Amino acid sequence: MLAKNKQIISAAVILHSKSGKPPSGHAEITAQTLRDYQPNPKAVQDAQARFQSLGFQVSPFIGISFSITASQSTFEHVFHVTLQRNDKGGLEVVKKSRGTGYELPLDKLPLELQQLLHTVTFTPPPDFGP
Repeated sequence: MLAKNKQIISAAVILHSKSGKPPSGHAEITAQTLRDYQPNPKAVQDAQARFQSLGFQVSPFIGISFSITASQSTFEHVFHVTLQRNDKGGLEVVKKSRGTGYELPLDKLPLELQQLLHTVTFTPPPDFGP
């Protein structure tokens, strides 16, 4: 396995929508409702530039999100977290409450960036059943 400073990982970045409508696990985002969940284009540009300045590569914005990519050690340093692989191979944030989760905490990011973000999250691995 690659060392933390060499292992390249990605997370999805979802910004606050310009309508104020938050995406949720129950939201149906379709071609008809997409504009309700899209952020202001200026906010996308600002967030991408800020993540780049923190050492991340950023993907183009598509739908309601873009990806950030960097070494595991960059993620841990910027977000002030410890990351670990779970038993299914997914990357998780080790929380102070001793639990784990896929969402990265935003409170250690620069305030100007925090204010743009709805969430930054790792994608859970596919669950193909028992």
